[in-house]
Amino acid sequence: MPFAARVVEVIAVGGTPAHPRYRYGSGCIVAGGTVLTAAHVVAGARTVKVRDPNKVLHPATLDERFIGEGDGPGPDLALVELDRARAHVVAIPLGMVDRGSPDAEPVERCHAVGYPWFAERPSPDAVRDTVDAYGHVPVLSKLASGLLSLYVTGPPRPLPPESASLGESEWSGMSGAPVVAAGCLLGVVTEHAAREGSGTITITPLTALESDPAHPGWGPGVSDPAEWWARLGVPGLSALERLPRRRVRPEPAYRATVRRIQTRTRELRGRECELGEIAAFATSSQGYRWLVGGAWTGKTALTAAAVAALPDEVQVIAYFMSRVEADADSNRFLGAVVPQLADLFDEDPPVANREQFDALWERACASVAATN
Repeated sequence: MPFAARVVEVIAVGGTPAHPRYRYGSGCIVAGGTVLTAAHVVAGARTVKVRDPNKVLHPATLDERFIGEGDGPGPDLALVELDRARAHVVAIPLGMVDRGSPDAEPVERCHAVGYPWFAERPSPDAVRDTVDAYGHVPVLSKLASGLLSLYVTGPPRPLPPESASLGESEWSGMSGAPVVAAGCLLGVVTEHAAREGSGTITITPLTALESDPAHPGWGPGVSDPAEWWARLGVPGLSALERLPRRRVRPEPAYRATVRRIQTRTRELRGRECELGEIAAFATSSQGYRWLVGGAWTGKTALTAAAVAALPDEVQVIAYFMSRVEADADSNRFLGAVVPQLADLFDEDPPVANREQFDALWERACASVAATN
C-alpha cells in the first residue's frame, strides 16, 4: 500500500455530556487493520471512526490495553483496530532515531502527514485535506523526555490572537500523524508547544513503548510491549532500523589492485621465515625495513602474501611498483595512497596531492604513536 493511502483521519466520539463531543486526529494504517495514532485523541472515547483518504468512514474498535497515556508518564500512543480487517495491508517498516550516534547527525527528509485544522476546506461536511509537514529531526533534541522534535521547513501561519489566547494551536488535528523518514515509521505527532514556535512539533517515538533503564525519564513504557509490537508487525525493538543510516563509504579503489596481485601467486612455498620477519617488523617500533632481491625472485609475491597475513591490528597502506606497468610514477602513487590514508580516519578522500599526503601521513603517524 502506498504511504499516502495509509494516512487516515481518526474521529473519536464522546458520550452525551462530553465536551467537545468530537475529537479529530490523524493516524496511520501500520499493518492489517491496525491504525496507530495518539492516545490523547481516543482516550475516553465511546466510539471511534476512521476516515480514509477517499473520505469513506470506517467503524473501528478500541481496546484499553492498547491506549497509552495522553497526559501521564506512559507513551502518548494508541492502536485502533478497523472492524473490517485489511489483511492485505503489509506492515510498514519501523525505525528509531539513533541517539547514541557518534556524529549526532540529524535525520533529514522527514515527513509528518496528517489532517490539521488549518487544512479544513469550507463544505457542509467540514472536509480536511492532508498536509505534509516536511523537515528534519535533530538527534539531540528533547533528550530529557525521550521525545523528538520535528523542525518543519514551511510552518503554517500563526493563529489570530483570540484563538491563540484560548490555547488552540494551528496544528490542531495533526495529533497522531505518522512521522516517516527513509521509508520507516518513527512515531506520531503528539504535541505542539506554542513557546517553541509554529515550526516545531513534538513526536512520541515508537521506542517509548519500552522503558529504558539507562534513561528513566523517558517513561515506563507500556505494560506488555510484546503485544504492541505484534500488532505493529515486528517482533520487537531490535527490528527497528536505526536512523540516520550511516553512509557506507566505498573502499579505496587500489585495494582491488592489491587483491589482484595477491591472487597471482596461488601458493608461496619456502618463505615462512621471511613472512614471519615481515609480520614481526609490522608490529615493532622500527621505522622501515628494506627488502632487496634480484629480478624474478618473488619480491612482489612475498610482499603481497605478507600484507594478506598481517594481524588485524596492523593497518596497511600499500603500493606496488612494477616496471612492466610503469607504476614508478608519483601521481599514480599519490592517487593510490591518499585515499587509503583518508580511509583510516573514515573520511572521504581529498585531492590526491603532496600536501594532502603529508598531512594525512602525519596524522596517521601521530595516531599510531598515541596507541603505543
